[in-house]
Formats: sequence, C-alpha cells, structure tokens
Amino acid sequence: MEPHRRSFLSALARLSLLSAASVVLGSCRGPAGGSAVAHQEGTFWTQYSLVVERDLTRSTNFRSGEAPRTIPVNTEVTVVDSSRNRVELQPRDGLPFTFEHLPKHTRDTFDEAFGKAFGAGPVDLARFSEEDQAAISRGEARVGMDRETVLVALGPPPASKTASRESNPWVYMSTRWVSFSVVFGEDGRVLEIRP
Repeated sequence: MEPHRRSFLSALARLSLLSAASVVLGSCRGPAGGSAVAHQEGTFWTQYSLVVERDLTRSTNFRSGEAPRTIPVNTEVTVVDSSRNRVELQPRDGLPFTFEHLPKHTRDTFDEAFGKAFGAGPVDLARFSEEDQAAISRGEARVGMDRETVLVALGPPPASKTASRESNPWVYMSTRWVSFSVVFGEDGRVLEIRP
C-alpha cells in the first residue's frame, strides 16, 4: 500500500476512535447536558458550611433567610435525584436538601460549582485553630482568619461580586439583594466583616 494512503487510513481510524470516545464521554453527562460529577451515584462531603432555606441551598450559598439551617462542613451526603441545574442530596443524618446552581452569579459550570461545594472526601480541619474550627462549624467568618479558612467557613464568594480570590474585600450575598464584605488586611487575614 502507498505510504500516503496508509497515513490517510491511519488518521481516519484515529478520528473514528475519537468520535466513539466523545459519544461515550458525552453519555456520562447528566440529563439535559447537566453535570457529570453531580449526576453520578456515590457519597460526597460538604467542603464548606452550607446555609439551607426551605430545603434549598444555592451555589451562591446565601448566608441568611427565613428560618435557615446550616449544613456543616464535612457532612456526608448522597445524591438522591438530579436535573440540569439541581441535585437533591440526602445527608447521612438529617433532612434532604437540594443544591441549585446559579451560573449568573458564580460564573462556574455546574460541575465546577458542585465540585467546590462537595468533594470526594472530608476537609482536614485539624490544620485550623480550635476557634476557627468552631466558627467554621457555624458557617461564620471571624477576624484573624486567613483566606483558606474563610473558604471553608463560607465557601467561595460569588464571582458576580468578587472578581477573584486575590480581590479585597470578598463580597458575599446574604440574599439576592443584600451583601456583606469580608475585608483582609495586608497580612492576608480578616481585618473586619462589614454588613
């Protein structure tokens, strides 16, 4: 067989394999093009404290509302059901809740938002002081925390309010219309929390 024909057939075979792989990988996505991560079965652990209002928490992790409850960091959960932008989760101990993704505020894909809130294992809290661990379990930031500790206590600030993790301050949403700021000093630790 001529070398250029053999090269063409080899390229065609590789293209066929890539097409087959993309079909297989595409089928791993959730319903209606949703999350591959959140739509799989298995156990996850919360990576920061979540605030749940009326059985719902959002990827912006609003920090207050009517009769909110806190799902502490390292809560073990399993996926019960899922749709394009929502995943229903069952904590090991406690009432089920739904995680809803709001991409206009986070500017994340569903997988990115879900991956920030839920991980394959628990967060190692031993690296934090006892005072910080207590605040983290309540889902609160406090003066003196560094950025990593604030992330575990409150989660990442919404990108619609805070350009990057290097920004100062970090602006969180209490509700859709009310925000508060976590201000860092030159040493990278929380200097104040402004309503």
